[in-house]
Amino acid sequence: MPSHISVPHDIFSLAHYAPTTYPRPSINWFPVSIDGPSKGSFLPARGRAWKQVTRRGRRTCFSSIPQRPLTVGDVDYLTNDLLHDNVLLEIFEIYLNEAARTEGWYTLVHVCRRWRDVVFASPRRLDLKLHCTTRTPVKAWLDVWPAFPIVLTGDAHTATTKAFLNVWPAALANSLARGADVTSLVGSADNIMAALEQKDRICHIDLQHIPKSLLEQIAAAMEETFPALSELSLESIHEMPPVLPIMFLGGSAPGLRALRLTGIPFPALGKLLLSTTHLVYLSIWDVPHSGYISPDAMVTALAALTNLEEFYLGFRSPLSRPDRENQRPHPLTRVVLPALSRLEFKGVSEYFENLVAQVDAPLLDKVETTFFHQLIFDTPQIAQFFSRADELKAPYRADVSFHPAFMRLCLYSRGQAIDRGVVGVVVECRVFDWQLSSLAQLYSSSLFSLSTLERLVVSDGPARRLGPLPWQERRDVETTQWLELLQPFRSVRDMYLGSELAIEIMFALANLDGAGITEVLPELQNLFLVTRSLPPGMLLPSISQFLKARRLSGRPVAVHEWQI
Repeated sequence: MPSHISVPHDIFSLAHYAPTTYPRPSINWFPVSIDGPSKGSFLPARGRAWKQVTRRGRRTCFSSIPQRPLTVGDVDYLTNDLLHDNVLLEIFEIYLNEAARTEGWYTLVHVCRRWRDVVFASPRRLDLKLHCTTRTPVKAWLDVWPAFPIVLTGDAHTATTKAFLNVWPAALANSLARGADVTSLVGSADNIMAALEQKDRICHIDLQHIPKSLLEQIAAAMEETFPALSELSLESIHEMPPVLPIMFLGGSAPGLRALRLTGIPFPALGKLLLSTTHLVYLSIWDVPHSGYISPDAMVTALAALTNLEEFYLGFRSPLSRPDRENQRPHPLTRVVLPALSRLEFKGVSEYFENLVAQVDAPLLDKVETTFFHQLIFDTPQIAQFFSRADELKAPYRADVSFHPAFMRLCLYSRGQAIDRGVVGVVVECRVFDWQLSSLAQLYSSSLFSLSTLERLVVSDGPARRLGPLPWQERRDVETTQWLELLQPFRSVRDMYLGSELAIEIMFALANLDGAGITEVLPELQNLFLVTRSLPPGMLLPSISQFLKARRLSGRPVAVHEWQI
């Protein structure tokens, strides 16, 4: 089992997350007690506040009402015929919206028969669904409740316990001695398969950490159409998971609105996507090489997804790359994705180059890419793709950071309250001078529009600062490499340097002479430095020399302490 599961991540925060996180159910039912006057029923006495609570279509938080335990009068008022069914239904709808849980209605139907009748009479308005997990006794569960749509969620890794106990019977006795719920673990695979038998009712599937043996069973069970299915999320934990069959979901899923496959190969994905015209979210991440899909096949599938808003595509290995010998010239007419606002990619730059050369996304406002390390970056098509999206054209701030295993670049547009990240690029590489070289190549290939940048931030990542002193690690970095890195930032006015990097960058700037002093960062006006963690006297000579040269050239620079 891998030490971690690769999932789409936010480059701007460097915090890993699954790009679609489905709400997890809670076993707590009604969150607070409804309060009221000390005597009698509180409902008529609430006046204006109660009108706001019961106003149609308004979501009101019950937790904002001062708490007081229910009285007998309150219960009588709510459970008897003193309130019209429509009023009760309005209250139930507000509660379910606030609870935000698929199984929130279970509480309501257990209060009294009248409440149960009101709830069951409006299944569509209240969006009633049966929530089944890997621990739910599905067959018995379905015999109890009406035939509502089914939501299936859970961590499927516990399903392997059954096979484990067959091999190691002593584990069963040990688990029972510890009071473990072995029955639920053993039956989790059976519960999943029992739920999948309800093909006409199941509307949402979210199964994580699926072992290989169970994934094979799931794939076989899902070789038929699931007409009610709108959201599907499957994640495998196996290094070599089985390939999904070509007839997965019967080869057609017109009702699907969200699809997420993580660590699961599905070479026939393009055929399925041709039928998913209502899809708004697509995440195909951590794709093993056995599930490789060519850029041309992916573009053909994307052509049908005119409602797609978020697209995540990530490969596990740099082996997943286009075949250069069989590449065809890019078509003159590009596929337009009119609703796409977010795009994330992980793989070789050549794949992304071929993909975006055939795509237009006019509303795109956030792109995150992670490239495997390569010696040469040639990305003219990516630059043109960015230029065709208005929100990506004019960033004003660039953040560059160096980490032990990767280099990161983020571009931000100016926001009203905070800056908004629009483009993020990560290059996976452990050698520092190769990180510098990769970044310089991305600049020189005109991957980004840098003419509008006003602020540049260069820093070490937190993890690198915990290791040996960086200026001792980087003595093999040539001064010219830093100058090549800074050369494209001709419009930058404010530059922020982390404490360790400031030593090397200022040394490179201080050694500029003649015309070079104004060719690198010609518009620079303010320099912000973190000096408190540096050895005394290490930075001062370089700063003094640079400031003197800029002052003599007629382009003075002011130095400030960077308060992090």
